[in-house]
Amino acid sequence: MILHIVCFAFTFIAIHKCNQDYTKKVECDYKFVPGDLKLNIFNVSMFMFIGWFGAFISAFCGIGGGMIFCPILVIVGIEARVATATGMYLTLFTSLSYTIIAIV
Repeated sequence: MILHIVCFAFTFIAIHKCNQDYTKKVECDYKFVPGDLKLNIFNVSMFMFIGWFGAFISAFCGIGGGMIFCPILVIVGIEARVATATGMYLTLFTSLSYTIIAIV
């Protein structure tokens, strides 16, 4: 139960920080290029769902999370190189958590 509370707290802190950064970019007339992530409520909630769905499917089926995360991130509009790196980064945590469970 405590782990869920900590995860939700970090999620909301991250969302708040991302929104602050996005607001500063908009205020400074930052020129967004194709592939830049625009953090509105829809995109943030969609990424949270993608993270939950990808982790669930990779844990339930035993497939790598990169098979789920990378194509969805490309479909959303993130550049393929960035989506691949992000998918590999997220897969690191799924693999690490399973390794810790297997050791314990």
